[in-house]
Amino acid sequence: EITEIVEKRLEERDLKKRPDLKHLRKIAEIIGNPASYGKQYQPPAINPNFVPRQELQNKIKEHFKNKDQQILTLTAHGMGGMGKTTLASFFFQHPLHHYTIRAWFNAGSREQIYQQYLDLIVEIEGQDKRPSKELPIEKQALMVKKWLEEKQDCLLVFDNVEKAEDLDGLLPEQGKHHILITSRNAADLSLGSTVDVDVMTENEAIDLVVEIAGGKDKDAKLGYKEKNLDGLKDLVKTLGYLPLALAQAASYIRENPT
Repeated sequence: EITEIVEKRLEERDLKKRPDLKHLRKIAEIIGNPASYGKQYQPPAINPNFVPRQELQNKIKEHFKNKDQQILTLTAHGMGGMGKTTLASFFFQHPLHHYTIRAWFNAGSREQIYQQYLDLIVEIEGQDKRPSKELPIEKQALMVKKWLEEKQDCLLVFDNVEKAEDLDGLLPEQGKHHILITSRNAADLSLGSTVDVDVMTENEAIDLVVEIAGGKDKDAKLGYKEKNLDGLKDLVKTLGYLPLALAQAASYIRENPT
């Protein structure tokens, strides 16, 4: 929005071709997009078919609205395909605050986290800061935890945590960090507050199918939705409003138009 305002003002004053004003565009881009500053480790891929889930996104934003140390776990009562990772990824890419570091960990096992902790410190600080390889890997990972505790205002996302014990002793306890965890195991993980990620609403489900199968531009998608609304309602109901099933069905429809 800020970038659009700057471009409009330059156009109104017939200044768009002036090379000496390029810095204004860059400043607007940085201010308007917090994701463009701060160091990142292993950022997740951008989902081109992301459909807003406003109620859930608002809960995440509300939890992280201040800069105190916070932990939030996105759970889904044992079911996969609900969109936990997609929501976490969107928050990572569209942060509320300026974070000095944003790090994404594929946290399927404790061993994975160990290795990614070591990769993180090397990527941010350089090879010289890596703990000695002669130490046990758990000791090395705990040294990275201590390094994180000396930092301030980081966003740390641990995606797809299987067991609470995989995080035991590894989460920084100082530094005013925001820690976001996704897991299917609601009962096992009781770290911080939790948000239950359930199936989509009917409107969200329809929007997801339309986004994937409805064409390349906004007008095409709108026309597709209006033309097929009754059928879309039946489809999303049949699939139980489950994001993963909806995305797979929409991809099939896109590849096999009738």
